[in-house]
Amino acid sequence: MAHDLKDYLPDYYDDITDTDALMDAEQPDIDTLWSNISTMDNADPDSLANRGVMDNQFIQTSDSGKLTKLEALFGILADTTTETLAFRRTRLLNRFSQHPPFTVPWLTQQLDNLIGAGLYTLTIDHGNYTIYLASSAQNQSYYTEVVATIAYVKPCNMIFVNQPLVPHGLYVNESVSLGEYVYNYHLGTSWILGQKPFLSFSDGGIIVVAASGSVQPGLLADVAAFTATDIVKVRINGSVLITIFEIKTSSAAVTTVEYDVTPTQASTITLVELLNSSNVVLTSSTVYVPVPLGVRMTHTITFKEGS
Repeated sequence: MAHDLKDYLPDYYDDITDTDALMDAEQPDIDTLWSNISTMDNADPDSLANRGVMDNQFIQTSDSGKLTKLEALFGILADTTTETLAFRRTRLLNRFSQHPPFTVPWLTQQLDNLIGAGLYTLTIDHGNYTIYLASSAQNQSYYTEVVATIAYVKPCNMIFVNQPLVPHGLYVNESVSLGEYVYNYHLGTSWILGQKPFLSFSDGGIIVVAASGSVQPGLLADVAAFTATDIVKVRINGSVLITIFEIKTSSAAVTTVEYDVTPTQASTITLVELLNSSNVVLTSSTVYVPVPLGVRMTHTITFKEGS
């Protein structure tokens, strides 16, 4: 017993049966905790107790209980049903690292940690005082933390626009097969009338295989242009229709569609569909995009030869 709890009590509590019993009941837990803390440097790595105490000294290895205490320092209430321990650790590291000066390279580093390097596009329009962040709409679980980070560091005269991306791809292929004419009856020979047709075809096989480079850029551009005109509306979450587009155009072999979604239309986007004038669904994407302030959705449909 390295630390007797009774030694920390005022003399007034000496020889009081109730107090002695209470301290005796708590003493084993205190002894175990002190043993773990005092032996961390030489702790057995296979000991769960020792490993737990040591791990909780660092954010990267803290358990849920320790993370909850650290999150309380920043007023964060974690949603343990959707937020993983890895994400909560990353969020805390992000909060602890928010110290001026704030620069674009610093913001890029933070976004690399939150979203992943190469998984987003950060554009700063200095002339219009706007920060654009384009990233995949498939999973925007990091969105709340990104908003908190940018809101904390951006100048007050700049606005932030989230641009969830919904990429699509369509392969266009050409194959050419050969069919040869075969005349089954010839003058000067004998035959049984009606046994065969006068003319039939024989399969000569495929002479141009798919994805062989026969499709030219002009065809891909025409398909992209047609797709841009064929898309006339967007359906959000299976019910909300949007017919006003910020951008609906094609360039080379890529069709681009952009539109805004407001909080009054949806608080969270989980399904996005592009429709034609007959309400035929052209594309359907399952996404997760919170819409606290409004978002600008961007679809890119790329056409190319291949498979």
